[in-house]
Formats: sequence, structure tokens, C-alpha cells
Amino acid sequence: MSNIHHKNQKFTMKKHKKLKNKNLAISILVLSILLIGIIIGQFIINKYGENDLTVSASEETNSPDTGKTSKKDKEKIEEKELQYKNTSIKGQDKIDSATVAKDAINGNAVKDDKKIIYLTFDDGPSTTVTPKILDILKKEDVKATFFILGKSLSSDGVTINEKSGEVLKQEYDDGHAIANHTYSHDYKYLYPSRNINMTRVLEDVEKNNVLIKKVIGESFETTVVRFPGGLMSWKGQDVALEKLKEKNIVPVDWNALNGDAESKKRTPEELIEKAINTSKNKDKVVMLMHDTYGKETTAEALTKIIQHFKMEGYEFRTLN
Repeated sequence: MSNIHHKNQKFTMKKHKKLKNKNLAISILVLSILLIGIIIGQFIINKYGENDLTVSASEETNSPDTGKTSKKDKEKIEEKELQYKNTSIKGQDKIDSATVAKDAINGNAVKDDKKIIYLTFDDGPSTTVTPKILDILKKEDVKATFFILGKSLSSDGVTINEKSGEVLKQEYDDGHAIANHTYSHDYKYLYPSRNINMTRVLEDVEKNNVLIKKVIGESFETTVVRFPGGLMSWKGQDVALEKLKEKNIVPVDWNALNGDAESKKRTPEELIEKAINTSKNKDKVVMLMHDTYGKETTAEALTKIIQHFKMEGYEFRTLN
């Protein structure tokens, strides 16, 4: 009798153990299914949920105030942030801009498929031609770089000519770049025997800087200089470049021109043709022109020159 009872008890324990193991297996299976479901669900939300939950711009703009930033407001904020960033890195942009132009002139233009043109005007400001050029630039919504000649501001190197000063101030207030073209523009003084005398060049540049600051303000600075006649024209360039590097000065010549400084006096049509022909096949163009006295035809040709480069897809930039 005891053997039968013992067998029944043993059978019951085995049955209970099997049932317990079965329940445990079911629990593990259920938990596994739930876990897999959660993982799959999260994957679907991450992959497709953003598109499903996106509200159209018109719906979001017209929705009641929920305390959330609308898409339209976000765009405004991002635009302001971008403007701030552009302002904050302006100094670096100036240096990079001059370097890009310098490399283009030296035949080492950046291969980035961007078409860029720098309109540059030498020897001003004049009270006759420069105001006409400023009016055209404003009308065409284009910025340029003016390489200021000290003698155009002051005949004695100290006293600013009031009217010339007003034109320079207008250039600056209109948002154009102001660069240095030395005070004297005297080839024999700056380049005796065609050799660059850097002591004289740097003194001439600084003398001009002082005059420009008298008009624009003491905080004005430029890192860009154009040598009269162009750095490329004179001997001793290697030594000059070393000295300029020490002073953080970037010399910028040109790789295209309208021909308004050549001995033959050109018509506006000829200036336009020269500007187009000398810039052919160049993605980075540094255009040499002049805004000094007697260059009225340059102003007359400027609108069509600008419109040509706009049609060709060029971006207009300045040098500082």
C-alpha cells in the first residue's frame, strides 16, 4: 500500500514539475514575443513615424498656439542664426576671399565649379566718375572693391579733400570693400630700376591707411593691397611676398581687364568687349577697371559688363 502511495506521490511531483516548466516556457515565449514586438515597433516609428507625423507648412502656420515653434518661425530663427554666423566669421571670409582671388590670378584657382567675379576699381575716389559707378552698382545690386589711391584723397598727404572724402565714405556706407593702392602710385619711387623697394612700399601703404582712417574711422582695417602697375610687373617679387606675409597683407593683382588704362582711348563698346574677352574660360575673375578722372566711358560700359556676368551665372564678391 505504501508503495502505491509513494508511486502516486512521485507521479504527482513529476506532473507538477512538467506543468511548472511548461508555464515557465510559455512565460519566456510571451516575454520574447513582447520584446520583439517592442523592437519592431520602435524601428517602424524611427523609420516611418517622422513622415507620418509631419504637418504641412500651411497647416502648422494656421494651427492654434500650442506652445510649440511653428515651421515658419523656425525658418526665421535659422535665418537669423545664419546671419549671425556670417557676421561672426566675416574677418576670416575677407582673408579667404583675397586668397581665392590671388590664387586665381596665379593660375591656381580652386576647382569647385563656382563662377565668381570680383569687380575692382583703381585710383579713386574721383568726384566725377566714382559717383556714377556707385549709382550703377546700387541699381544692379552688386558690390565691388575700390582700391583707394592716397593722392586722390589728399594732395599733401595730410589734409583730406572734403568732396573726395565724402565719395569714399559713400563707398564704405554702401557696403563696398575698401582696399589700399598706396599713397603715391609713383613707379620710380616705389620701384627704382624696376626693383620693388619694400621699405618705401610699406611706408606708402601705411601713409594711405592713415588717410583712409581719417575718413572711415580709426577702426578701419584692410589686409588687401594692390601694387601700382601690379606686383607681377616688377623685380624682387619673392622678397616682397615674404615681407607682405610677415605683415599679414595679401597682394591682389588681376586676371581680366576692360582696358580703360591703355594708351588707346576705348569706346564703351570696346571696354565691354575687352572685359568679356579677357575673362573667357575663367571661373574666377578679378576684373581691373578704374574710377579716376577721365574714365567716364568705364561708367558708361559698366551696366552691360555686370549684366553679361549675371547672365553667365557669376557670383559677385568683394575683397577686404
